[in-house]
Amino acid sequence: MTKCMKYLSLLLLIGLYSLVTYWLWWPYTIMEIQQPIKVSNPDRVAYAGEDFVYELHYSKTTSLSASVSKNLINDYIITLTPVSGNLPTGENLTKKISVNIPGYACPGKYRLRWVAHYKVNPLRIIQVEAWSEEFTVLRRDQK
Repeated sequence: MTKCMKYLSLLLLIGLYSLVTYWLWWPYTIMEIQQPIKVSNPDRVAYAGEDFVYELHYSKTTSLSASVSKNLINDYIITLTPVSGNLPTGENLTKKISVNIPGYACPGKYRLRWVAHYKVNPLRIIQVEAWSEEFTVLRRDQK
């Protein structure tokens, strides 16, 4: 009986080691984004306190939900409200997305940093990152 338990314990240990190794090292490809992200606003101009529209061109292979964080990058970083969602799967898809530029954003040249975090298993989170074209933010009174 004890010899059988030793083999069973060894098999369990090898199985657990194999599972953890697979979870940690398997090369997951969740989605690929065409870079740079295209800015849809006319003349690539957005106004503080109003919506900024961009087009995400992507291919997604797995139907997983993501936590998406967005930052406006200039001389400083403006963190926008994170969202959770699940984009449809498929090849060469396009999604128009709008975000509100905070009213306190200073006029200047910006880029949008878009980062999606996918939890693919209990031990691993895959991060997909993309950057937008450069665009200009102006105050509302500069229209």
